[in-house]
Amino acid sequence: MGGEINKVFFLKSERFKTSMLDVYIELSFKQVILFDIDSYRITEGAFSDVRYAAELLNKYPHLPVLIKGYADTSGSSDYNMSLSRRRAESVKDALITLGVDQQRISAEAQGEWEYSSSSLGRQMSRRVEITVDKK
Repeated sequence: MGGEINKVFFLKSERFKTSMLDVYIELSFKQVILFDIDSYRITEGAFSDVRYAAELLNKYPHLPVLIKGYADTSGSSDYNMSLSRRRAESVKDALITLGVDQQRISAEAQGEWEYSSSSLGRQMSRRVEITVDKK
């Protein structure tokens, strides 16, 4: 065989690179799911982002997935740690429902995180990040 041919994919400003020979070279992926205040329910709009992530993750079934849940600082630290875990588990359950193998998914609670004290900053703090875990 000749030299390796690469494909490059773009997903919302994220870059994906893999070989035509299905040999792992590089896959960078990060999908952010936002939540309402004091909620771990995936909204209808956010579910389309989860579905899109599942479709992409199912194309690369050999890569492990890491889900990190976060909360803003509006509750107690203990409560926010629990809420961030429920958010991560909610997204994990949705990915499993959409066909991603549960054996490759890890979910972690990150607790409180605040981008800024602005309304937008607090909203960005109420999130789950889905990434490819390159461990």
